[in-house]
Amino acid sequence: MRPSRQCADELTCCDVGQDDLSKTFVSLKEDISQLQVQIQGIVECQQQMLALLFSQNRERTIYASSSDGSLGSERQCFSGEKAGSEWEQPSGESLLQFIQFPLIDQLVDIYFEHCHNRPYSFFHEGNFRRSLARQAVPAYLLLAMVATTLRFSEGLGWTEQRGFDAKAATSSWKLIGASYLDKGNNNIHVVQALALLSIFDFTAGKARHGSAWIKIGIAIRLAQDMKLMLQPPTQLPPESQEERRRVFWSLYILDRLASCGRGHPATILESTCQLSLPCDEQSWRNRMPAKSAATLKQFSASRSLPPVENSPFALVVLCASVLGRAAQLMLQGVDDNDIVPPWDNRSNLAAIQSNLICLEPSVVLQRPLQQLIREEFSVHGRIDQTALGPLVFSNTLFHLCYCILYQPFLLKNKLKNFQGQIPSSFLSRSFETAYEHAKQLVLQIDAAQAVGCNAFIAFYSYAAVVAGSILALCPYDASENLRAEANNVQQTNVAFLVRLGHWWNHTPTAKLISESHKFSASTRSTLEHITFSTDDEELMWTLLDYNAWSSMDPDGVRVFGENQANDSWPDMNDFCDTFPHLDWEILQGTGTPLLSQTFGADQFSANSSTGQVNLGTRTRSETNGTVQEDG
Repeated sequence: MRPSRQCADELTCCDVGQDDLSKTFVSLKEDISQLQVQIQGIVECQQQMLALLFSQNRERTIYASSSDGSLGSERQCFSGEKAGSEWEQPSGESLLQFIQFPLIDQLVDIYFEHCHNRPYSFFHEGNFRRSLARQAVPAYLLLAMVATTLRFSEGLGWTEQRGFDAKAATSSWKLIGASYLDKGNNNIHVVQALALLSIFDFTAGKARHGSAWIKIGIAIRLAQDMKLMLQPPTQLPPESQEERRRVFWSLYILDRLASCGRGHPATILESTCQLSLPCDEQSWRNRMPAKSAATLKQFSASRSLPPVENSPFALVVLCASVLGRAAQLMLQGVDDNDIVPPWDNRSNLAAIQSNLICLEPSVVLQRPLQQLIREEFSVHGRIDQTALGPLVFSNTLFHLCYCILYQPFLLKNKLKNFQGQIPSSFLSRSFETAYEHAKQLVLQIDAAQAVGCNAFIAFYSYAAVVAGSILALCPYDASENLRAEANNVQQTNVAFLVRLGHWWNHTPTAKLISESHKFSASTRSTLEHITFSTDDEELMWTLLDYNAWSSMDPDGVRVFGENQANDSWPDMNDFCDTFPHLDWEILQGTGTPLLSQTFGADQFSANSSTGQVNLGTRTRSETNGTVQEDG
């Protein structure tokens, strides 16, 4: 019996449907296969990265601890490896060709020698090194550390590959975004890496400066999501509790330093900081419980110094808190409509100065730095850089707070609503205060370098520029001795900026400072009838805004002054005439672009390999870490 026409049609449709379904399955199978290949490629790429990071041809790792068993003094020794000077330079573009042992270990050594506690304290050194030996440090964190330390690694003999630090930073950021942020798989290592990357971007010039704010914001939000602003869980080991505290306080310091400018208010509210301040360095190194439960609230509310148990890093936090308030007041204009004048003891300026007075006994050095190092900050005849660095930096922030509060241009801007009421004694005392602290800021950094302290912190450039803007404003009626002193201190200051520009390409050196002297009228005993052109005022705002000139490249800083409309601006020869006692020959020995462009390339002969700068009759080595006796 024949099937009907209808049945035949149904069978045909069924066959066609089965064919379509088969084709669909085949297509899906091919897609799945392609996805598997892509996933396998990603896995192999990550395995290759880890294999290169933790080189498999390493025979063994030997830990050499100091005689006192200090975790902070651990170093890794390797056998079966070529010395750094014998390595072959990579010929390709591959980022990962650079990153392998023992290079990683050398860069970690450099980090803890030059970056740790200067001023940020992200890691417990002993725990970090043990994790590194176990290959437990995430690749993105190692890449962030590579980007951070390469500027200090000239002696390794392979850093001629320019832009590698930026490649390492970019790779770290991509790994974090792909593997952690998208999946919400966040931990303290992600916060540490983001903080390092934001610092790198902030100091890398115009091309990366904008992304720094994104990374700072993400790092802070992740830290808050992890409750780092609260007391850490008590079940954690003491060193892990302190690491969580220090990671948060490092973000807090970064937030305050980066906000020294217009239009970028701080993100972290002090009222949310409910954890205790960092403990003393020795307790943390030895993995001992913190001895103090002092908090930032105690300092802010009572205007008295809480017991910080000899913790220089805690002093940095307190000074950063005051700096943030000074920047809000003088740079961001938070109370421009306040009817209380700055000379009134009820004013915000008086309140900030009250905090500074509380800090002064602990921050201002009571003994010569050389003596202090011998008695408290030396280990086996060498300077304990990680302990001394925060003390020197807190001293710098202390003087910088006064410089910002009483910088004549900023004060003139703050007093514009009080014309006719300003006591002349307030103005004269204000400039005396600004000048004295600008001088002490410069001389303190100079003294620290003279005894071998590593003063490589990028923020020192901002502090030196603000101090330089004050030194350039020596009043018209100043005595000859005061003018000579200002010239000599400015000479020291500019020389320091030149040296700092060797490591940080956002250092503006003398170009912007050179224009400050035309604001000398703002130091007169009255501010009435003193006006400056819009271009002149914008130049000074740029000089005092850390974000403004740190986001410029060297050419941008140079061109900024050349493109102003005021044709009467003095050139650099006029600047030299303004400071006739400056011995400009001391600026030789640097290859920083700004100075070579400003003063002429023929005046400079780069000699970066020695790391030395001749200052008069004294030669200092930036890498000298030994403790020398006076005389």
